Amino acid sequence: VPLVRTMLCHNESALLVNPNNPAAWLTAIEKAATNKELSVMLTKNAYAAFLMNYNWENRAKNVLNGLS
Repeated sequence: VPLVRTMLCHNESALLVNPNNPAAWLTAIEKAATNKELSVMLTKNAYAAFLMNYNWENRAKNVLNGLS
């Protein structure tokens, strides 16, 4: 999904796979389920990106930029 790729980075904050490839989904799920360090790192990075990019201040800037 293109929108997801603007918010998440493969192997940094998510395991992104082709949505039409069930084998890739299975591989990614197994990878996350069996690698605790990877799961913790992805979770921390995704949450940090969320806090940095999706807050009221940035939302207000985006709205104001859309008005100009």
